[in-house]
Amino acid sequence: VGLDPQSVYILKKFIQKEKERGKTIIMTSHIIQDVDELSDVLNILIEGKVVYSGNKAELLTVSNSTNLEEAVINIYTKRLKC
Repeated sequence: VGLDPQSVYILKKFIQKEKERGKTIIMTSHIIQDVDELSDVLNILIEGKVVYSGNKAELLTVSNSTNLEEAVINIYTKRLKC
């Protein structure tokens, strides 16, 4: 289920404010742009198992990628042997 643009804006501002206050936010999403914008630590799951846990810079390095979308695709294709 998606959110309307105003709700997305409000939610992003809320998450950013809570991060600034030192709070941990656990979020799940398939929207890579939101993950890239809001996340400090990423966990990638395939078939219920964590196949990557770390920060974005490390993910770009281990997946030999230039952006987060490409990194996620590379992790999936390598893991799934596509």
